[in-house]
Amino acid sequence: MTQSILATEERTSHGGGYVKGCQCERCEAERQRSRAYSKTYEHPDPTSRRQYKTEKQRAYDAGRLAELKTQGKKPCNGPLCNGAVKPFDEFYPKPGTKLGIESRCKACKNYARSLRPASDHTEQIERWRIERQQAIAIYGGHCDGCGDISNLEFDHVDNNGAEHRKTEEVKAMVHRIAELGSRLPDYRLRLLCGPCHRAISPKTGKPSRSYIEWMLATSNDWPVFAL
Repeated sequence: MTQSILATEERTSHGGGYVKGCQCERCEAERQRSRAYSKTYEHPDPTSRRQYKTEKQRAYDAGRLAELKTQGKKPCNGPLCNGAVKPFDEFYPKPGTKLGIESRCKACKNYARSLRPASDHTEQIERWRIERQQAIAIYGGHCDGCGDISNLEFDHVDNNGAEHRKTEEVKAMVHRIAELGSRLPDYRLRLLCGPCHRAISPKTGKPSRSYIEWMLATSNDWPVFAL
């Protein structure tokens, strides 16, 4: 009778299986039996089992989706609502999703957006644009080759641009020109438009013969490079 009570208490305390870390005879026997069973057990058709679970999940999702569309409401997963059900018109549209709306409502979306740190990328672009306009104005504001005022680029007169860019980037150069308010004392620069800049020979730093012939053939009032 006593042994029966102890065995019942032991099964109850162990939960009907073996306890991890327990070294008693019962747990050791249960552990060995479980290992032997796991080695020999194979599901009769694992592929059909996965397919059955997938189809069951798809059927549940389709039913849930139809129910939400009928009600015209869905739970919001945002930080303010915590699963509260809201109508569709309180969500931003999102084409390509099953319901065509965001998972979070407008209030939660705006709240999350307000917590993001403000980006200074726009300010940097605006500051770079102003400094570039100032630098272009300091160097005349027009192409030294044709007089064009659009698509202007800086060109090194002494053909030492590669050497200059090793120590100073273009943005840093433009910033230094705008900060000085005058031309750079250590490099001779000039403004050229895109076509004139591409026509300059990288060896001589002067326009190619074919480009000069094209300029003379298309117009008779082009400013002339210093050849």
